Amino acid sequence: MKKFKIKTLFAIISALLVCALSVGCGMRKDFAGGGEIWDGASAPNYDYSDGNKFDEITENPFVECTEENKTQAVSLTVNTAAFPLMRRYLDANMAIPKDAVKIEEIINYFDYDYARPNDGKTVALSGAVADTPWNGETKLAVLGVQAKTVETENVKQNIVLLVDVSGSMSGNDRLDLVKKSFIALAETLDEDDVLSIVTYASGSEVVLDGARGNDLDTIKSALNKLRANGSTYGEGGIELAYETAFRYKNDCDNSIIFIATDGDFNVGKASAQELKDLISEKRRQGVYLSALGYGFNNLSDSNMQALVEAGQGAYAYIDSLDTAKAVLIGDRDGILYFVGEEAKAQIEFNPDVVKEFRLIGFENKMLTNEEFEDSSTPAGALSSGSQVTAVFEIKLHENAQGDFGKFTAAYHERGGEEEKREDLVLSENLYNPQDGTVNAIKKADIDFISALVEASLILRDSEYKANASYEAVQERIGALNLEQNDKKYEFVEFMRMLTGKE
Repeated sequence: MKKFKIKTLFAIISALLVCALSVGCGMRKDFAGGGEIWDGASAPNYDYSDGNKFDEITENPFVECTEENKTQAVSLTVNTAAFPLMRRYLDANMAIPKDAVKIEEIINYFDYDYARPNDGKTVALSGAVADTPWNGETKLAVLGVQAKTVETENVKQNIVLLVDVSGSMSGNDRLDLVKKSFIALAETLDEDDVLSIVTYASGSEVVLDGARGNDLDTIKSALNKLRANGSTYGEGGIELAYETAFRYKNDCDNSIIFIATDGDFNVGKASAQELKDLISEKRRQGVYLSALGYGFNNLSDSNMQALVEAGQGAYAYIDSLDTAKAVLIGDRDGILYFVGEEAKAQIEFNPDVVKEFRLIGFENKMLTNEEFEDSSTPAGALSSGSQVTAVFEIKLHENAQGDFGKFTAAYHERGGEEEKREDLVLSENLYNPQDGTVNAIKKADIDFISALVEASLILRDSEYKANASYEAVQERIGALNLEQNDKKYEFVEFMRMLTGKE
């Protein structure tokens, strides 16, 4: 009897080990995204310790500022996913991967008091140069782009919800949260709006075709019936979503596809570049694409970045219903309605004043000077009321005087063919400017942005972190007296979670 029990126990343990190994191998294959994976701007960094995938980041170095090398250009995007993703790591008591720390997205997550466009312009520029809190030998050039705000109450919306219902989307923080998120969005629509739902897994399907925005019961019923099962045939879903969007495009003022997915993306028979080209072509025909990332331990951030880059949209990460409401209701127009296309920016430093410069962040969104000058270069998009901030660390010549340089934003107005530009001279009066100085970034915003950058450099273990410290970050944001209902207070709470200190 004793021998039988031992044999039985051994058999059970062996079976469990085989099962565990099979599941483990299956999970690893799923994380790698069987089939052809979307090729990002650079090779994704696969971290199998948590399964999330990010584009590899190689920090920009200092470069000598000369007449031949005095400019740097970037694509302007309104992606905000990095900060809530980092917060999710802390919630899970996990270390934040270096490549998840996208400094430009962390800055973009928060709102600042930048100059507003006037005289019918689409964008306004702000700037300031300030001392670097963590390095006494450098300065920070902080540059802000503010897009105009468009009232969309009377804009007829044509919205296609493209929902990933593959097996990896099962869970409270995935498909269940997608349903709640889109129900919240639907509650903001009216009878003039049109909403469709397309799903993809092993195949693709239109589950709701052109419902009126005020038919909330029908929309809720269609969403609540969705179930997660099968593989991830993204190509078919995207093609069907565009086909659906174009059915109603001519009857509406704004057409956009929201893809809700963990980004684990098998593109099918088409190559990654062919699918990007398809998305870019449809955007030029008037249909935008924004991405909402859901889930954890299987999120492909690199794929999401590539989707919105091609679709001239925005990318946000949704980790809770509160976040969903903030994105889809509180900042609805910031992810729904775009006012500037092929948006890019360039800084031209003055070599007589600036000795060296280094762009902080934007590592995978940089453009060459030739690409900036070419009005047909694919670039980012600016949504209604959106802001994009770029930060440079600069070294000055000793006793140098004069303007620091010139900041330029280039873009096409919505649906327009002609490129437009706005310039801001970084004059001497923008060095530690007084609040109220024309087009100057206010001190409170400079302090907050510099705190975000300083904390990010530590999280990345950057070779440029110099004397950066979490204590200095907390002291600086503590002096801002942020209220708990202020969005910036989320960073106060983040730092408390990160350091375990009040």
